[in-house]
Amino acid sequence: MNTGKGKDLRLYRIIRRLKNWMKKDVPVQKPAARRLPPLFPSHEERAVLALLQAGKQERVSRSARSLRELEYGYMSQFGEDGILEYLTARVPEKDQWFVEFGVQDYVESNTRLLLLRDYWKGLILDGSESQIGSIRNRPDFWRVNLRAECHFLTKENIVPIIDRNGFGGRPGLLSVDIDGNDYWVWEALRELKPWVVVCEYNSTFGPSADVSVPYRADFQRELGHPSGRYFGASLTALVRLGESMGLHFVGVNGAGHNAFFVDPEIQGELPTLSAQEGFRPTTFRETRNLDGELTLSDAWPEDPGYRRLPLHDFRTGRQISVGDIAPD
Repeated sequence: MNTGKGKDLRLYRIIRRLKNWMKKDVPVQKPAARRLPPLFPSHEERAVLALLQAGKQERVSRSARSLRELEYGYMSQFGEDGILEYLTARVPEKDQWFVEFGVQDYVESNTRLLLLRDYWKGLILDGSESQIGSIRNRPDFWRVNLRAECHFLTKENIVPIIDRNGFGGRPGLLSVDIDGNDYWVWEALRELKPWVVVCEYNSTFGPSADVSVPYRADFQRELGHPSGRYFGASLTALVRLGESMGLHFVGVNGAGHNAFFVDPEIQGELPTLSAQEGFRPTTFRETRNLDGELTLSDAWPEDPGYRRLPLHDFRTGRQISVGDIAPD
């Protein structure tokens, strides 16, 4: 009898019931401006956090063999909360601080649970002044040791930004999701030496190609191509980059868009994977047509212009086109 899975299922059901209960008495709001919750949890949310805290030691002490065993999401977009709970559990206390790029309004993030439940410190970065302003202006911002800075990130400015706003030593977690120059900005942080890294990959580029969008300091995903599928780097490129920094690739999330890397000193029994072993296609459907409308399709964009877009091929050091790595 697998009691571990039974306990995880009960925890999931408790969280789901609490979330449903919290929604019961919330008045219907006009679909105007989004009202952001406080950074610090409400009384109802604290009940969920207490349950997560109560079971944490047992969860992080298990001998996990894959990330899929670890996934659950409460403050993250998908199952990243559970994965990062496990991967960061062995980070030395002096390094329990994080850097996260591309946080938007910080309602869903990879680091919020570490901040609120585990009392980590952190630096969050986003290119939107309104998003960062909304975080700083929340009435309980003073209750957390969080630095929120507005910057459009490039490989040229990322190091001085972290030098000015970091907490010293090695960060326990680096979370990279800027929908564009992810590879190039992470590469610029070679000397940062985080214990754990989570970085978004573009599954459209497949499991084998070693490619990224070419570096442009002003790259923006929504301007790269209307489909929204032209951004970032392939999983193979990120795995190679992580290995060059001494980090082991241990898998991706179930939704198929975030890759996880860990210092071997705190890896535990999780196996090191190749990109081909760990690859998973994205499960959500965010492709848009040339008019910017969601197509709800997981197929390649129909626009022939998409296949002509440039990619940097790290194997040859040359520029190729997206069509060169298209599936048959």
